[in-house]
Amino acid sequence: MYRIGLIGAGIIVVDHINAIEKTDVCQVVAVADINEEKAKSAAQRCGCAYFTDYKAIDVEMDAVIISLPHFLHCEATCYFLEKGIHVLLEKPMANTSEECERMIAAAKANNAKLAIGHVQRFVPANQALKKIYDEKTYGPLLMTSERRNIFYFADSRPRWFLFKAQAGGGIAMNYGAHAMDKLFSLMGEDVVDVHGNVGNQLNDYDIEGHAQFFVKFANGVSSTVTFSGCHSFASNETTYYFTDAAVRVDGGKILVAKDGNFEELEIEPGIGSFEQQLIEFVKLMEGKESMSPTGEYGAKIIRVIEQVYQEK
Repeated sequence: MYRIGLIGAGIIVVDHINAIEKTDVCQVVAVADINEEKAKSAAQRCGCAYFTDYKAIDVEMDAVIISLPHFLHCEATCYFLEKGIHVLLEKPMANTSEECERMIAAAKANNAKLAIGHVQRFVPANQALKKIYDEKTYGPLLMTSERRNIFYFADSRPRWFLFKAQAGGGIAMNYGAHAMDKLFSLMGEDVVDVHGNVGNQLNDYDIEGHAQFFVKFANGVSSTVTFSGCHSFASNETTYYFTDAAVRVDGGKILVAKDGNFEELEIEPGIGSFEQQLIEFVKLMEGKESMSPTGEYGAKIIRVIEQVYQEK
């Protein structure tokens, strides 16, 4: 039984707890969050101790799941890796590629495993798309287009997301990490060209509220990503253009258009994405073949996003 510590007890921790409860190989032995109420609530559900400082945890752990604000990722990850404790770190990996390299080095130096929580590859619709791509069901892939619209500055968003020093960036950093994970896990990580534009004309926050970028891969496939955090309409869809059809992933659905109209495909429901992520993380800890995104993988995604920002 792997002893897991939960570092950070924000909204996403519920998904991790649900996943742990569905497995018989992991158990939560500690929860840490500077917000004592949140730490205590999560710990009570898990029947374990809680702490308001992760450095004060005094129980033995095999691994931790870190769900902290982005600017704390590097410090916390290195702290646990240097103790030989495996880490599953929420995405995006860090605010900068330099921080990513520090974490990768810490994992290697201490023979500890580092996985990044890019869950898009574990979403059933994306797994069905991967099968279509690999088998060339509708011919080779030509290009992709993602569109995601959401009011990014809603009061419900934790305030740290709205400051570059804490979040690393705005909508391009937060959702761009998901977008690139979908593309990387589909086609590989060989990016040959990146261009982008980001901006914010809604308020005085130093993060962008809209972003658009273009990525070209070594296999010739081009991808556009459009994020609007302004007042418009809700959307979260990616269209993949093959020679013989267009395939769209919209939420948890996958649709195919061959003659002008999209029709929904039936897909295997599979297990939850966070549950599969945990299963793959366990394989990584055990030295087995695993689908867990590594630190090197997470760093490549951050580098692409940095290139987008450089063109601002």
